[in-house]
Amino acid sequence: RIRYSESALGPGPGVAAPRAAEGGAGQAPPSEKKVVPRLERDPMANAPTSFMIDRAMQRVRTLGLVYVLLGVIELAWALFCVFGGALLGLAGFADDRLGPVMWLGGGAYVLLALAAAIMGTVHVVAGGLLRRGRGMIAAIVGLAACLPSMVLALYCFPFSLGALVYGIVVLLDADARRQLDAGP
Repeated sequence: RIRYSESALGPGPGVAAPRAAEGGAGQAPPSEKKVVPRLERDPMANAPTSFMIDRAMQRVRTLGLVYVLLGVIELAWALFCVFGGALLGLAGFADDRLGPVMWLGGGAYVLLALAAAIMGTVHVVAGGLLRRGRGMIAAIVGLAACLPSMVLALYCFPFSLGALVYGIVVLLDADARRQLDAGP
């Protein structure tokens, strides 16, 4: 954008030159300088408009919602793994031959539950921060937590992959990064 401003050369476009009280009609006295339009670069020409900022914040908040939903699913998976591990551990007491195998399976389920609980908590916290328009580092940590979520919580794979792709798209957007760096 280019704007016109007054300078020592004359008024901007559409502004009539001062008329002299004496002298001819339309002529300025010799003591006054004529002002002509001067072009200067508008410093706000490349600044994001309010609409662009609103769209960027909407994307950031949507990413926060996606992270919260993924975190809730992962916490549900952790709860399922705790019950599965407990049932396998209890089943190990019923059969002496398969007892150690059942306890090993129960321990594996409990470790999966622990990992899913950590990932779910990370996603819920990162999503909460993103919903408030903060947390660039939390967004990146949440993005990194999508990878183990796809491997360890297999039924979360489609949703985790979607959160990963959408997170990359949002965090590569310059307006969204600027909004996250600036805060709410």
